[in-house]
Amino acid sequence: MASLRFGSARRTPTSRQRASSNWRPSRGGWTKPRRRGCSTWRPRARDHLVLSLHHKAGDACFAARLKSLCQGIPDLWTPIELVDLPPEPISDGHKYEFDDSPEQRIQWLEQRAERIAALSQAPVLAATTIARQATAEDDPNLDKDQPVEEIPPWRRGRAGTALGRAVHAVLQTVNLATGDGLAGAASAQAAAEGIPDRADEIERSVRAALGSSSVRAAVESGRYWREVYVAVPIEGVMIEGFIDLLYETPEGLVVVDYKTDRLPSEAELNAALERYRLQGAAYALALNEALRRAVARCRFVFVSPAGCVEREVADLTADVSEVRRAVSK
Repeated sequence: MASLRFGSARRTPTSRQRASSNWRPSRGGWTKPRRRGCSTWRPRARDHLVLSLHHKAGDACFAARLKSLCQGIPDLWTPIELVDLPPEPISDGHKYEFDDSPEQRIQWLEQRAERIAALSQAPVLAATTIARQATAEDDPNLDKDQPVEEIPPWRRGRAGTALGRAVHAVLQTVNLATGDGLAGAASAQAAAEGIPDRADEIERSVRAALGSSSVRAAVESGRYWREVYVAVPIEGVMIEGFIDLLYETPEGLVVVDYKTDRLPSEAELNAALERYRLQGAAYALALNEALRRAVARCRFVFVSPAGCVEREVADLTADVSEVRRAVSK
């Protein structure tokens, strides 16, 4: 099989060259590195290694040489044709100018040092804690924003109950558009939570969430993110949390949060929405402060094996103001 060697030219330099250039002694002689044209490393790829071999036509570069070698071993590589590109980000209408002057960098370094000093002493308040403090009820669904280091690696979900954690964990990884691999993921997560006999419940709950209008809208947008961590200082307090699903629309960002409450009546559903509205508002406030982007809506998807019910925060602007007041106290 043909081989491709990446290395340095080795030859013996004169004493003047050794004194005036960057020649270095090495095993077997002296080395003067060539201009780097290719990065070499030990890849950590488990299943696939993706390489960009883009180059100018007729250019005798490493990418061209590697592509030529690959042509001789068609069974070991597959070209990727990028046909359907993701949609362009929606512009927020602001014009940004980049200033890389020395004065700007000094100012940035000073501001950075000040923020690190201030935020290292700032108290941290989770979005779910803000909602919990506003209600007298003990709701396990308001326990999801615990620190990352406190969660075992095999328990990926963020919720207050074993079933809720399993449902959240599967929704973090399953294909939202097709649901491929759902049964296997549900079984694996049920075992991780110690409830293997409830794998079917988990699968049906996740399937119900995948059919919700909120998840379908996120997939159709083409620009969505899962398990988004957000943290921002507000009035000297660090607000943080994990957003289950976030997607972009022309009107602004949309926050989606999954809940696994068992809510048999409309009255209980309305009471649950009242408990959770400030959690959604805290996410909206943090996103607006961190990204300077408007949050158009916050929706809660209540999932169960029997189906799902969706509710939207009625007055998100008022609730965001309430969160800001609560934080500033």
